[in-house]
Amino acid sequence: MRYFEQFSQMKKLNTLLGIILGLTLICCSSDSDENSNSQKHLTNINYSYLDGQIRLTQNLVYDANNNLIEINDENGLVMSSYDYNGSDRLIKVVDFQYNDDGTNFEFIKNISYNNDNKISNIEIIDNIYNAEDGKLIGMYNYNKVVNYGDNTITVVTDGIGSETVILSLSNNWITGVKIIRKNTLQADMVFTYDNEGNCISGSGLYQPGLYDTTDIDLNVIYGNEEKNPHFNAFFYFNVLCYNNSFFNLKRVLIEQQGTKYPKKIQWYQFEGWNYRDYHEYSFDIDGSIISKKTNVFNTNTYGEIVSYTWE
Repeated sequence: MRYFEQFSQMKKLNTLLGIILGLTLICCSSDSDENSNSQKHLTNINYSYLDGQIRLTQNLVYDANNNLIEINDENGLVMSSYDYNGSDRLIKVVDFQYNDDGTNFEFIKNISYNNDNKISNIEIIDNIYNAEDGKLIGMYNYNKVVNYGDNTITVVTDGIGSETVILSLSNNWITGVKIIRKNTLQADMVFTYDNEGNCISGSGLYQPGLYDTTDIDLNVIYGNEEKNPHFNAFFYFNVLCYNNSFFNLKRVLIEQQGTKYPKKIQWYQFEGWNYRDYHEYSFDIDGSIISKKTNVFNTNTYGEIVSYTWE
């Protein structure tokens, strides 16, 4: 029973960690999970509290083909690693979680493609190790099988908590998301976009068991600065892997597609109350983003500052 509880915790950590790191996967293609040459690389990201105290550092490492291959923390510990095939397509992602309780987690995602070079399967393996001797003490694995229709993508997850996610598309934009668990519809959301592919609103049912709502009431306002296409590099991988919660999906749809940076994001949290994030940005003379300040409710009480270094 202890291992089941640990794996439940692992899955939650995996989702959160994958999204955080997924948003920093810096390569070059905005329409596929491929990479090409780039003049500047994002080499360092610092996450700080509003008082300036750094809480997380990420150092990014690239190969000769400009593929991101590793993210390390300030102590040199590997946080994530990435493998590619001969066509520079992402085929494996490994995220690491180091804990103070004597265990370490390893989250592996093996990615397969069909004949059209679209992702067809994501094999997910969650391992738990003894931190002292490195012995494997637990494992949980499952698959996300991806099928493509004329204007839909269906992702079926096997194993405990089996679910089906149906993504509706228009102009290659995700305009609808249905989540079905145990033959019960738990989410039926629709999203709208501006002419540049920025997700500007969302509505519809979301019933995860906590903060249930019949309307997610998503509204997004964007700035005028052109977003660096590097931040959209692995959009399709992330939207196929992290599509089973509104929180994760919201971040992917808003921050990993389109051409602009969001300035204000508002969405339903619970009855009679909406959650709001405000973002302020600064840029270098080349137009590359060098900092982002997130201010929850615009009160300067909750939020973070993210700084970016390009070389």
